[in-house]
Amino acid sequence: SFSGHTYPELLAVFPENDILERTSMNSWDDQNVRDALARNAANGRKKIVVSGLWTEVCNTTFALSALHDVPDYEIYMVADASGGTSADAHKYAMDRMVQAGVIPVTWQQVLLEWQRDWA
Repeated sequence: SFSGHTYPELLAVFPENDILERTSMNSWDDQNVRDALARNAANGRKKIVVSGLWTEVCNTTFALSALHDVPDYEIYMVADASGGTSADAHKYAMDRMVQAGVIPVTWQQVLLEWQRDWA
């Protein structure tokens, strides 16, 4: 990707998943990313969970672009699993995304919603 290779330790967690390498800061600019999300949406999976570094750049540009082009998507921004270049940059990027319709969540919310059961 534009910032280097994915760590092998991360790849080992989900070896059956394809990695989408990209060169732009805005993932939405990459046709492979849009195609993968469109395939999921065609199967009824329209929720996108976003986290990562540089909330004010990578996360915000992706979320706003995706919502603009495909208003049916639900974008969930994991606020405490992301970071900006400063606390203000992160906060204002989060505010901007929320104003556009992105749903802010925490890592624990995501984890427990996916878990669904203690068994």
